[in-house]
Amino acid sequence: VRSILSSGLVPSHLQRSQLTTSTSRHALPPMLALFAKPLARVLTVVLGKGARMWWRRLPDHKKITFKQIYQTHRKKVYTGSGMLGLGLVYAYESHIQECPV
Repeated sequence: VRSILSSGLVPSHLQRSQLTTSTSRHALPPMLALFAKPLARVLTVVLGKGARMWWRRLPDHKKITFKQIYQTHRKKVYTGSGMLGLGLVYAYESHIQECPV
């Protein structure tokens, strides 16, 4: 069986493609993908427990100071959190749309 290229139906200057491609990228290592979610859960537990222990050991006057700072900047915290949430929703929505090409 002869191919179309070797049969002479295609001119010789078109036989060799000038198309170049970038080098292939390797995906994440499978072991990293396998352990990423359980590792994230463990890390969350450790960080949460550490934060609770830090807050418990904090002197009362420091706790009051942190609460007052939060109360004075409450609107900034809510605004920043809302903007972050909306930004994440926008990023999700803009990348989930299908391209009709």
